[in-house]
Amino acid sequence: MYIDEVTLSFIITEISRLTFWNFNYNFNIGPRIGSCNTFTIRMTLTSWLQETEYHHQVALVLILLASLWLLKRPRNLPPDPPALPIVGSLPFINMNDPLNTFSRLAKNYGAVCSVYLGSRLVVLLSSYDVIKEAFVRNGEIFSDRPRSFRKELYRNKGFLSNGQEWKDQRRFTLTTLKDLGLGKISLEDKIIEEIEALLTVMQKKLPCSSSDVHSLTATATSNIICSMAFGSRFEYHDKEFKKLQALMDIFFINSTVSAALDFFPLLRYLPGDPFNYYASLRNVAELNAFIGEAIREHRDHFSPGNVEDFTDAYLHKMQEHGHLHTNFTGNCFTTEFPTVLVCIP
Repeated sequence: MYIDEVTLSFIITEISRLTFWNFNYNFNIGPRIGSCNTFTIRMTLTSWLQETEYHHQVALVLILLASLWLLKRPRNLPPDPPALPIVGSLPFINMNDPLNTFSRLAKNYGAVCSVYLGSRLVVLLSSYDVIKEAFVRNGEIFSDRPRSFRKELYRNKGFLSNGQEWKDQRRFTLTTLKDLGLGKISLEDKIIEEIEALLTVMQKKLPCSSSDVHSLTATATSNIICSMAFGSRFEYHDKEFKKLQALMDIFFINSTVSAALDFFPLLRYLPGDPFNYYASLRNVAELNAFIGEAIREHRDHFSPGNVEDFTDAYLHKMQEHGHLHTNFTGNCFTTEFPTVLVCIP
């Protein structure tokens, strides 16, 4: 019995990448190792693992991971509590009261300390002055988002991008939504229209249960968001509208369940998909397909002089930039939509 090829390939790639990086970073011998690069290390590890029995494979991988845990600690790391290979400091953290645990860490190790949550190194900032120093005075340095499973899903585009792309997308989104009435009295007409439709539906359903009221209110809120995103509202019984709501529900559920993958990436390979890795891939693909169809319909009838919703505004922005190198592309367009649709219950 052997480790399956997908898992084996992932482990070997990570070990070879980290090994090469750690030796280069911690011991500064990168220039001297010559041809001993990640490809060489990967081929050597592949040969070893394929020629050993299953329990020997597991033991070898665990030993290598434990060794890399000791090697990969960056220099000048802030003080940190005891940590174990793979699980980090999680066994020493009360997950029922993490705030109290982090407060004790700040008292013991200072306002700037570090902690390993699984394989993820996290730096804790625990005072107003330190937080202001990091995010106000040095905002450009600390503005990037960390690596995460959600960023991987959206390929670092749209609302999960970094740097100038994120600034451009954020500025455009806020400006466009304000132009469409967000935070202004001009949005009142759409709200009143939706309230009238909501009351009509509720009258037909009388007597309403508490679950009916919650569902209908959530649907009304969703419709107002959709009218800004797509330029039209949906009927409450519309199948496509119900599909969009269901996809967004699944999106938020998966976001919670798959959070563990940020700290333990190998959990994605467990049988049965307990952390919704593959479910998240399917959900994002379905969301992209739904949004892509709405974009195609708008593109077919697009007129630069008649911008009525967020989709029209983005198409107009893309047309302005043409084929120039820009942060406004089709891929960014699709992944930016969750910023707008995130309010859909």
